[in-house]
Amino acid sequence: MVDECVHALAKFMALLGGVVLCAVILLVGISVLGRAIADLLHPLRDTVPVGGVLLDMGIGAIRGDFEWVEAGMGFVVFAFMPWAALCHAHARVDLFAPYMPRGLRRLTQLLGLWGFALAFCVIAVMLGLGTWSKYQSGQTSFILGLPVWMPQAAGVIAAFAAVFVTGYVAICATRGAMRDE
Repeated sequence: MVDECVHALAKFMALLGGVVLCAVILLVGISVLGRAIADLLHPLRDTVPVGGVLLDMGIGAIRGDFEWVEAGMGFVVFAFMPWAALCHAHARVDLFAPYMPRGLRRLTQLLGLWGFALAFCVIAVMLGLGTWSKYQSGQTSFILGLPVWMPQAAGVIAAFAAVFVTGYVAICATRGAMRDE
């Protein structure tokens, strides 16, 4: 039961992160295209009637595009972490591990899993405290005036999902190591 819930949570977070990532990519593509078209039309504004009309309609970069990217990417990174933890897909260097005795190799793997769980716990707590601080200060983004705490809160939720999944993975691996002895 718990195993299914953890898998469902990790999968849901990864899919949600993928949707947000696709939205960010689409936003950047449209913004870059709009900026390029506007750059082409500005010199032709007075000579080509359509150029002036399009520029007057507002064709160009999306206002605050980098703020939207900044807001979305923090969530995206944390949203993929539960799935990466579940699949043991984190970056690792296996330079010496293949040559270690089986017991030592298992111990280093367990230490790595618990290290990830602890690191995500610290990150999630500190991100949560930082988000609370942004909420209390009322800080907003420069161009759009969006409350900074809102996208950070989404990142906090994703970070705590990563804590839950990495902790679960570490506990399961530890139980498996104890059974093997």
